[in-house]
Amino acid sequence: MLSCLQYKLRPPLGARLRYVLMMQAKNRLLSLSLRRFRRVHLPMLPVERSLQNGIAVVIPCYNHAGYLESTFTCLAQQTYRPFEVVFVEDHSTDETWARLQQLCPQLPSGIKPILLRTPRNSGQAFAINVGVSTSKTSVIMVLNDDDYLMHDALEAVVEILGYNADLFLLGATAIPFTGYGCPPGDDESKLIRSVYPNYTLVPLTRYTPADVLRFAHPNDTNMTHSGSTFFKTAWQAVGGYYPDKSRRVVIWSDRDFQLRIASLFPIAVATEIPFAYWRSGSSVDHGKDS
Repeated sequence: MLSCLQYKLRPPLGARLRYVLMMQAKNRLLSLSLRRFRRVHLPMLPVERSLQNGIAVVIPCYNHAGYLESTFTCLAQQTYRPFEVVFVEDHSTDETWARLQQLCPQLPSGIKPILLRTPRNSGQAFAINVGVSTSKTSVIMVLNDDDYLMHDALEAVVEILGYNADLFLLGATAIPFTGYGCPPGDDESKLIRSVYPNYTLVPLTRYTPADVLRFAHPNDTNMTHSGSTFFKTAWQAVGGYYPDKSRRVVIWSDRDFQLRIASLFPIAVATEIPFAYWRSGSSVDHGKDS
């Protein structure tokens, strides 16, 4: 019954074909688009980076009320304090807003919650921009509202970014899991330091802008959205996330943002150790924009 309903409600064939053609064109023109973007934004350089004002986790929230308790669990378990967490509720049609209001006061000492709501449903890219612009911190980590951070993810990225003074964005991989609640495993399995007690020894795959400008496919640098961390100055230099799909170098708002930063600044991806759990099978729909 559900599959039949999904079939009936799917977009018209013409709209689906236009989407596929646009995505294929974006992929073919990736290198050209990145070079054009770099030329336009070179006057923004050089950009300074600083860890002095701390780190914030920005969480765009839409129609994932059932997953929020586990999201708050991973925040409460973070080994790094203090930090700021900015929830941006994008006019969900479920109980997300009410659930956030209930859970925010329960966060432990050293975690400063900021709860925002967009004027109307405007999409994930817009919601993240609202959260980043509101935060007073120097460093931003993004967490999707249905995913789960390793319990020392913040501690690890702060140390890695402090040790690698050239990086403006740090990405990572994630472990997929399904269902409601927290991912399986004990607390020890949710620690990066269980594999690398010295965070500065976490293997990194580095990319310079010259590397990125030769990319032929969006996944030539492959990182998850949850756990990706960047300096706010880099976000400012590239104009933030692009809510308007027509402006993006690739169709997906997260990969578009990551690639645009990488076209201007050195980045790295921790490809051998996950910084988050990615909940597969949950809806990725974010209203106006995914």
